[in-house]
Amino acid sequence: MESNERERLNEILADVIEAMIEFLEEQGIAYRQREIMKCERIVKKFLDRISQTEDKTSGLSIVQETVERLNRLNKSFKHQLIGTMEREDLCEIINTASALKGYATPKEDLTKNWREW
Repeated sequence: MESNERERLNEILADVIEAMIEFLEEQGIAYRQREIMKCERIVKKFLDRISQTEDKTSGLSIVQETVERLNRLNKSFKHQLIGTMEREDLCEIINTASALKGYATPKEDLTKNWREW
């Protein structure tokens, strides 16, 4: 993955994290910044791992694992951690990184088979 594309995906992730923190502060929802940082770590680990893959099978396995980890994290907070806007941005990050590796088309949603958020 080219560094400028990786930088753009990291900017989207930063926006997701900022939106989660703002929502936490505004609503007093039952999650803390620690959980938000778990979400960030999951996505950053995904970006690192997907960039190192060399075949579609490995790439799709990492997508599935990442989505399932996000599912568990979101479920542990009664599905309140990942809202609609965050979902769209997280999907964009995962799908764009996968498409850049050639594992999907740019418009294909690889997360839909496993996503619960």
